[in-house]
Amino acid sequence: VATNAQALNFLGVCQLHDDQPAAAVASLQRALSINPNYTTARYNLGLAQLELDHTQEAIAELRQVARASDAPADTAYHLGLAYIRASAWSQADQSLTQYARTTNSVEALHQLGLVNVRLHDYQAAHRHLSRAIEIAPDYAPAYLNLAVIEQTYLKQNSDATAHYQKYLQLAPKSEHRDAVRQAL
Repeated sequence: VATNAQALNFLGVCQLHDDQPAAAVASLQRALSINPNYTTARYNLGLAQLELDHTQEAIAELRQVARASDAPADTAYHLGLAYIRASAWSQADQSLTQYARTTNSVEALHQLGLVNVRLHDYQAAHRHLSRAIEIAPDYAPAYLNLAVIEQTYLKQNSDATAHYQKYLQLAPKSEHRDAVRQAL
């Protein structure tokens, strides 16, 4: 039997999926006013806040969720993304490392590589991006960012050339321009 808090949580999730993050925040806050210990609603509120680019609010919610015994498994990943938006590189590294250790998530490893560039740890960035490629050999963004790191910071031009070529083989032509804009 669903409670009002559960119904409001489900409504918030639907609103979030329907590109209505402000409405989702309102529904999820109402759910939490009924049940302040409702971890799932707090998690979803953190995601909605992140969607609205309310970074500090998202961090506060997701940090509280991370301390709960029933926290969703990907809380550390989303918390890491929130820290990235806040330019809190060390905290992002910590959260994403925690998540990547337990999941071997390609996306988390890719984000870790980019965070490590911000921390000026180019060897760690190289290691994370190389691991992402090991796990998902068709993940084009990792090749592009690995090549940039090799060329720019590690002066490994032959490796960079090979990774640029692999990226160009994998990425559809229409994505090249957008990917380059999103690269380091």
